[in-house]
Amino acid sequence: MNQKEKEEIEINRFKIFTDNREQLPFKFPNTIYGTLPCGDYTVEFEGKLYNNQIVIERKGGISEIYGATGSGRDRWERELEKLKSVEIKMVLCEFSYMDLVNKQPFGKLPSSAVYSSICSWQAQYNIPFIFCENRVNARGYLYKLFYEFTKHNILNLK
Repeated sequence: MNQKEKEEIEINRFKIFTDNREQLPFKFPNTIYGTLPCGDYTVEFEGKLYNNQIVIERKGGISEIYGATGSGRDRWERELEKLKSVEIKMVLCEFSYMDLVNKQPFGKLPSSAVYSSICSWQAQYNIPFIFCENRVNARGYLYKLFYEFTKHNILNLK
């Protein structure tokens, strides 16, 4: 077995730690469940959680963003405040940005208010919103990000 194959085996020992309150969690063979103080997903490696270094908050639908902008805003901003100290954090969206901008299916809140709130949250909490078009793409993005985090930040491989 060559060095690259050994490294690949080592990297793939990471686990995806999923908050057990997540309503529609991604399924991975290397998933473990428990409670996170904030966010929905982080990396676990050799029994250590990396939730101070990397946390992903998942939004499965446009209605979740509208809810966070409207009636659930206080609760959502408390969650964002908790994420502020995490080094790598993001809101991973299972829909496209254009779906968010072009549709107004939820109540009286205009899409421009949602867009403005997202820009404000990104600036205030230093948290990017990643729009992945659909659930399959979002799941793939999360897995690859955690793979690369393990490779570079835990194992210090190039």
